[in-house]
Amino acid sequence: MTESITLRGYYATERARVLYLRHPQTVYNEGDRTCGQVNPPLSELGERQRARAEEALVAWAPTRIVASPLERCRAIADPAAARLGLTVEADPRWMELAYGPLEGISQREAHAKGLPSQLDPEWPAPGAESLETLEERVFAALRDLVSSAAQGDRIAIVAHGGVMRPLFSYVFHTHTKDIWFNMKTQNVGSTLFSLKDTGELCLQAFNLTPEELVARCANGGC
Repeated sequence: MTESITLRGYYATERARVLYLRHPQTVYNEGDRTCGQVNPPLSELGERQRARAEEALVAWAPTRIVASPLERCRAIADPAAARLGLTVEADPRWMELAYGPLEGISQREAHAKGLPSQLDPEWPAPGAESLETLEERVFAALRDLVSSAAQGDRIAIVAHGGVMRPLFSYVFHTHTKDIWFNMKTQNVGSTLFSLKDTGELCLQAFNLTPEELVARCANGGC
């Protein structure tokens, strides 16, 4: 399927560390509306989450920040990069799944319009992106990240909940559709990986709050 983790990689020499950070809550997330490749504003809660996530990202002290170009991700990545003296590497391959006609509407509204939801047999909806296409672009971005990582790099990726699924399918050598509804990442949750010299990513911690990430950094655990 792709280059993926095996148990032997866990004991290989570490080349770099990778932090995956999900964006803050938007008004679409708050209203349980589909939020793909559009730019709704952050909710009031999302604004508070953004400030907490920025502090956590700065505490983690990345040497590189890669981000989806969508505004909810840049809301964290840009101010943190400015404080750290870095330039954000905006990469559209880290953008959320393109939902097409489902953008901005609830699942109930989608069903009322006769539109399929993710993983319905009829998916993708007309004009929406398939999960296979999502996998292809995320896997390509991951391969480029692995090949460009230098010894001692600390690479932060600021992206989306939907993109987390193919990332995990890459790591654990499974299919995105098999885990789509079986994992959930909270807004501004962080997941930590160790990138080995073998090119394998090993999971270190999952779905940390900003405060948990800061505490790990203070204790030398990240």
